[in-house]
Amino acid sequence: MTLGTLWSRLRKKNKGDYRQFQFCMTFSILLISSLMMMICSPLIQNSLPAGGDSGKQAYLICGIAVVGCFIFSAYAARLFLRYKSREIGIFIALGARRKVLAEALSLELGKLIGMCAAAGIALGAVIAFIVGKGMELLTAQVRNAEFGFTLSGLALSALYTVLLFLLIQFLARRAMRRTNVIEVINEQRKQEPMKKSVSKKYFMSGAVLTAAGLFGARPPLCPGPRRFPLPP
Repeated sequence: MTLGTLWSRLRKKNKGDYRQFQFCMTFSILLISSLMMMICSPLIQNSLPAGGDSGKQAYLICGIAVVGCFIFSAYAARLFLRYKSREIGIFIALGARRKVLAEALSLELGKLIGMCAAAGIALGAVIAFIVGKGMELLTAQVRNAEFGFTLSGLALSALYTVLLFLLIQFLARRAMRRTNVIEVINEQRKQEPMKKSVSKKYFMSGAVLTAAGLFGARPPLCPGPRRFPLPP
C-alpha cells in the first residue's frame, strides 16, 4: 500500500476536518473577492470624490477586512494542521521520510486552496453582481453609473488568494519542522474544546445581539428648526 493510498483513506475518515477547512478558506476568499470587485467597480469609483475622505474611509475598511480575513484564515489553517498532525506523526513513526510527507502535504494543500479559490471568486462575483445591481437601482435617480467588473477587482481577488496560499504553505512547512514525534501525535489534544464550551445559548444570544446591532444602530432623527419668538 502506497503513501497516497493511505493518505486518501485517512482523508475519507476525517472528511469533516477537510470540509471545515474548505468552508473557512472559501468563505474568506468569497468575502474579499466580492469586496474588491465592488470597490473597484465603476459604480463605486465614480461615486467617490477624488482626494476626499470618503475614498480614504472606503479603502481603510477594505484594508481592515483583508487583515481580519487573513487572521481568520490563518487560525483555520492552524486548526486544520493540528488535525493533520496526528496523521503526519503516524507516518513519521512508521518510518516515512519527512521530505516526502512535506511534498505530499504541500500538494494536497495546493489542490484544496485551488478549489476554494475557484469557488470563492465565482461566488464573490455573483454576490458583487447582485449587490452592485441593487445599488445601481437605488442610485439611478441620483447618479448615472452602472456596475461592472474590472480587471483591477479580479486581480486583487487573485492576489489575495495567492497570499493566502503562501501563508498556508508557510504554516505547513513550519509544522513539518517538528522533530519530536510524540509531540506531533499529541498535538490534536491541545485544541480548544469549542463544541463543549459553545452551546446553543451562546449561539442564540449572539444572533440576537447581532440583529439588534444591525437594525438598532440607526442614526437619530434630526429635529426640525426651532422657532424662537420674535421680540416685541
